[in-house]
Amino acid sequence: MLARIQSLYLVLVVIFAGLNLKLLPFWSFELNAPENAAMAKNMALIGLSEFGTSGQFIAMVWGFNVFLLTTMMLAAVSIALFSNRKIQIKVITSAGIATLLTVGFGAATAITFTGQMDGAAGLPNIGFYLLLVCLPLEWLAVSAIQKDEKIANAYKRL
Repeated sequence: MLARIQSLYLVLVVIFAGLNLKLLPFWSFELNAPENAAMAKNMALIGLSEFGTSGQFIAMVWGFNVFLLTTMMLAAVSIALFSNRKIQIKVITSAGIATLLTVGFGAATAITFTGQMDGAAGLPNIGFYLLLVCLPLEWLAVSAIQKDEKIANAYKRL
């Protein structure tokens, strides 16, 4: 049901991951070197955006985007699976793994970009922290589902 607390946690996961698509930057960069003057002074890694021209950057950004969308879809689908708690737990666990992979791909892209550009500095931005908040929310959702499962099994025994 949508009235359960785990649904709220999962809706927050969908919203936080969705904010990374085009609204909030995941990682911010500042290019200080004079040879990078042709590029923008301030850049940001934002989901569903083109970032860099080398194949390595494109592959990493697409990995970030694929796992970001996977996180959102799995969390949204798991809300609808309230009647089958065991499958719902597996889907949420998969969403947690996708969240970790999203953070990993995004951080790897940002660190690789910072390392290849002379004088570039990068810091995680709000999108990074929102994805980190998604992990405890998914864990809380699984805990609430397991609590519901205990209660349901207790009623079945009566």
